[in-house]
Amino acid sequence: MLKALGAYVKEIDRYHIAVDLNGVVGMFHCRPPLARMTKRSVDNMRDLLEKAGVKP
Repeated sequence: MLKALGAYVKEIDRYHIAVDLNGVVGMFHCRPPLARMTKRSVDNMRDLLEKAGVKP
């Protein structure tokens, strides 16, 4: 979804990704093995999307 919005996504390490969307940058923790995001990361992602001007 993020790439479809034009975001640059970079895997920092096995547990973290960085996202740059419209100049707004966020770093997120994903838990292996299924790369699930924590509730806190989901909330932070929602904030990043709002700050980047993405509307639902």
